[in-house]
Amino acid sequence: IYGAEPLMAYNRLKDFLRSCREVDIPTSVITNGLLLNHNKMRELKNCGLDSITISTDIIPIGSDAKRKKERAMRLLNECRNFFRDVEVICTITGKDWELLPLFIAEMTKKGIWVHFDFYHTNKGQPGSKCSGSRSRMPSEEKIVKVANNLISQKKQGYLIHPNLEVLNDLANNPTLARKQSWKCIGGGWVTCD
Repeated sequence: IYGAEPLMAYNRLKDFLRSCREVDIPTSVITNGLLLNHNKMRELKNCGLDSITISTDIIPIGSDAKRKKERAMRLLNECRNFFRDVEVICTITGKDWELLPLFIAEMTKKGIWVHFDFYHTNKGQPGSKCSGSRSRMPSEEKIVKVANNLISQKKQGYLIHPNLEVLNDLANNPTLARKQSWKCIGGGWVTCD
């Protein structure tokens, strides 16, 4: 369950989770974590939530982003006490690319899977406030270098969600990073296994 912030409709979310549990449908929620706390984790688990994904930035920009990342890391650690699967999702910009393998290593040590997606290079949906920028994308050489590093990590058992086929495609055709995105346009996920 994702889109906007699922925890903003908290009571409806709990009802939905209970309904899914009654018919044995596994559930997962993607949240920014701002409305999540210990009591809500326990309630969501009791309602049938199986897994949770918290979105964060690899490189926090500004004091708010830094606090959000620190909070996300605390929440991820605490969520491991409640949910079968705990994951983090982050959007990769040009500055994040080189830090991605280190971030994945850090999360793998904690048993947390990493999803990632690319910052978009287009303007998004009509009327969107987003304004993609090619300057946020790294060079193709950097994309290939990082993709090869991720392939190596994946083969070593690091908890990276894109499968090897996706990573190999990226290493062989770095322009895919400019085509794959989700911010403001929907679809295009590269986090599927």
